[in-house]
This record gives sequence, C-alpha cells and structure tokens, in this order.
Amino acid sequence: MPAQDLTLDNLTLRFGTFTAVDGFSLQVPAGRMVTLLGPSGCGKTTTLRMLAGLERPTSGRIVVGGRDITAAPTHERDIGMVFQSYALFPHLSVADNVAFGLVAEQVPAPERASRVQEALGLVGLGELGSRRPAELSGGQQQRVALARALVLKPALLLLDEPLSNLDAALRHRMRAEIRALQQRLGLTALYVTHDQEEALAVSDEIVLMRAGRIEQRGSPQQIVREPANAFVAGFIGQSMLLPAQVAALPGGEVAVSCGPLHLALPAPAALVSGDASESADAAWQLAVRPWALRLELGDLAEVLAVRYLGHQHEVDLRLPDLGDCTAVVPEPAGFVPAAGARCGVALHPRGCALVRA
Repeated sequence: MPAQDLTLDNLTLRFGTFTAVDGFSLQVPAGRMVTLLGPSGCGKTTTLRMLAGLERPTSGRIVVGGRDITAAPTHERDIGMVFQSYALFPHLSVADNVAFGLVAEQVPAPERASRVQEALGLVGLGELGSRRPAELSGGQQQRVALARALVLKPALLLLDEPLSNLDAALRHRMRAEIRALQQRLGLTALYVTHDQEEALAVSDEIVLMRAGRIEQRGSPQQIVREPANAFVAGFIGQSMLLPAQVAALPGGEVAVSCGPLHLALPAPAALVSGDASESADAAWQLAVRPWALRLELGDLAEVLAVRYLGHQHEVDLRLPDLGDCTAVVPEPAGFVPAAGARCGVALHPRGCALVRA
C-alpha cells in the first residue's frame, strides 16, 4: 500500500490519576520521517503504542490516510512496527520470522515467499533466510525486525528505540541505512528515541516531548538553532543557560549581554511581532552551545582543566560573574589554552539563542 498521512487529534491517555499523554496533536505528511524525542517517561513510546493499538486512548483520534483507526484492532491498522527488543522468534528461521505477519494474513505461499525474499533483499539479508536469529549479529537481527515490518507493505511504519541495543559504531551505520531505506521507499514513519543525535540524523521533523506534551516541533535545524524555551535549549545540544540582558537595536536585532560577554542576535519573534507580554525588559536567558564559546588570547577566563577527546578538546573555564562552564574546541584546533592559564572568550552567534527565563 502507498504511504499514507497520519493525524493525531488531541490524543490523551490516562492511567488512573496519572496522565501519560496529554492532548497530543500532530500531522505527519505521507512519506515523511518524524521523530518523537524526549527524556524517559515523557510519553513518546506510549504515543507509539496507541498508534499500534497496544494501548487504547482515553480520548482523541488516530487517523491514517483519512481512515479513523482509533478503535480498530491491531491487525486491522495496516501498521508495521519495529520493537526495541526486535521480538524475534528464536525457534523460527529468518525467513519464517519475516513471513509471520503474512501467514497471519493468510497470504498464499508463493506470494509469501516472493515478498519475504524481496523484504530480505531490501535490508541486505537476501542470503540469510535459512539462519536462526541466534546465528546473527545484533545489526542483522535489527534488519530482520525491519524486514518483518516492511514485508507487510504498511501505510505507516513505527520504530520504537530500534537502535538502543547496538554498539555506538553500529548505531551510526544502521541509522543511516534506516533513513536511506525510508527515503527510497517513500515510507511514512514515526520514530521514537531519547538520543538527540540519532533524532537529528534521521528526521524530517522532530517533536520534542515533556510530560506527555509537545514542547516544540520543527526541522532538526530549527530545534537546534531556535529553541522555543529553556527546556528545549537544555535538552538539545546540552546548552548552557546564562542570565542575559537584552536591548533593542536597529534593523531587527538585539544587543545581548551576559556578564562580560556581548553579542548581537536577531530579535526573538515575540519582540518582532510586538507582543505586549514580551519586552526587552523581560527576563531572558542566553542558550549557549559549548562550541559557541570561542577561545582566544586574553585574560578574561581562568582555565580549570583541558581534556583531549580525539575529535575535540573540552576546556573547563571560570568566567567572572557567570561561574564555571565548558567550551568545546573541535580538531584541528587553532588555539587551546593550557590548564592553569588564562584566555579570552567570545560568543559565536550561530551557537546562541535567546529564550525566556
């Protein structure tokens, strides 16, 4: 079946007095990969389980391709799901694992065999159909779980922390493969992870959640460069939040001062729109990415420690009026001060964003 669009309309799930998902609304156009990102317990996997029919919403609607599936049983939703644990049957061959859903749908044996081989080919396991899961590596098992979902030709693909059981190097490779496959097949996909780097790498759009609600949604670039609030800024990229004073400048910019550090930034949207509740006198914080602290010759900051990590240096600093912070200097490094020395510090605008305190 061709990829379908997805609409979640005011989706809510309560367990007694606890609200796991609270008025969650989202539209995913056909062929897009959207990632639900957030800390543990924020409701992202619960949202996925409601989509799959494993949890029944307290209220709200789930619509796939114009069809309301809120009350539909799992097997009638035309949804493929890749679980965190892969959930492979150890006593079945790879081919039989992939064919499991087709058997349940009573697909004739010749068509079933053809579709299984096609799905295994898509994930690069065409020659391994006779093996058992125990004879495969972690990455190969993950591909089997993906093939089992794809063989059903679902209208919507759900991926729940699919890479969390893999080592770091394999995670990097597999996330690239999943993204390439999703784009090549034009799949509509909802991906759940708590790993922000993974979310940035695979997504057309990221939905950042906290306490069952959406804090911000947007492209990876928007989430990183234009955080909506202090929570988003602190979660994505581990920004430092510095108290800031803001003064309007001509040309749609503001002058920002954080203790001894100064820079000009585009004015926040609320100031540009003239929102009466916002003003340059309001309380603001400057979210600063570690790589936006640019080190130079000078004596502004005390260098507390320096760590070399291969691809970058981490430099712990003590800034007057601001306290301790960490700068990241990527390799090849032009200037890295020694521990115990002093250095100058400047802010790069691209790594800074104003948020309400």
